[in-house]
Amino acid sequence: MKSALSASPIVECAVVIDCNDRIAGWAGIASVGLEHKGMFKLAPVYCSSLVQFARLSEALLPHCESIFTNPSIIIGTLSGTVGARELEPLISNSQKMERITLFSTEVESKIRGDECFAPHNSCCHFDG
Repeated sequence: MKSALSASPIVECAVVIDCNDRIAGWAGIASVGLEHKGMFKLAPVYCSSLVQFARLSEALLPHCESIFTNPSIIIGTLSGTVGARELEPLISNSQKMERITLFSTEVESKIRGDECFAPHNSCCHFDG
């Protein structure tokens, strides 16, 4: 059975390499929604500074612009992370969405909050 919708996202990744040839930051961007809408989700993004976040974004955004003339970029941040502290004040059209995930037992977060600019699950249920 053929479908009119495509389920194949367009994905691109980037890394920042430090002076010791180790990965110091990494990010991915993927198309989301209907193809003709030109929407991309920038996630996950883990790095140690806003400068590295900018470098990673600068490496990925031209990929989107080569596919769509005016792409929309979605960035979801997670409360308690560097992304929420540093990105939310900078993002135009920022929309505050609060979501809560209930667990039957206590769950220890394994997220490196000091390096998490955008978790993989941009809707932020729990990304551990």
